[in-house]
Amino acid sequence: MNEVSLYTITLNPAIDRLLYLNEKLERRKSNPITEVSYDIGGKGTHASYVMSKLGVKNLALGFAGSQNIDKFKQILSEKNMEHDFTIIDGRTTRECYIMIEPEQVSTGSIRLTEKGFHVEEADIKRLFARIKARVKAEDLVLIAGSLPTNFTIDNLRQLLRILKEIGCFIPHVRCCKTPTSRVGGCVRNKSKWEITSPKCPIRSSNNQCGMKENPTD
Repeated sequence: MNEVSLYTITLNPAIDRLLYLNEKLERRKSNPITEVSYDIGGKGTHASYVMSKLGVKNLALGFAGSQNIDKFKQILSEKNMEHDFTIIDGRTTRECYIMIEPEQVSTGSIRLTEKGFHVEEADIKRLFARIKARVKAEDLVLIAGSLPTNFTIDNLRQLLRILKEIGCFIPHVRCCKTPTSRVGGCVRNKSKWEITSPKCPIRSSNNQCGMKENPTD
């Protein structure tokens, strides 16, 4: 049997800007930042990073905006992640601002998250065409994270049909903490939809491989 290939699909990735403070955050006060660093955001990209860190060959797919694509690719390169994102012209991959207080005074990081870009039907078709060209029968495809604006549940169902026709395996992923409801083989949580399967060969924790404490969806 041919070696199984691994893919992740992140439909609404992010660039996480980590802002390190030298004291506890206070309202109505200038709060000095001691360090700024960048990380990749989106549950699917997190999975790709963990697998890459463990030496498991995989390819990250999904959407990315053209306006800040150089920074996005730089972060992926620094994390040794192979990728083939569908670039949306004139759009910007969302940024998430994560404020991190000193450990001795911190009660948890504070996250400010942009909504993300708008995708057109033509963009969706290009992504689907790229997936059809890449994914083969018996490959494993992991879909995780939130949906961009205008990517509907019908689009997600269409994506699932494409993967089913190819004959690949979609593992179980659950990354939401709030109540969910099941619709048409998918799990819905507000704007988040997750694929579920009774078996999942991947069990990982972001913190095991140096990911930040509160990753972006």
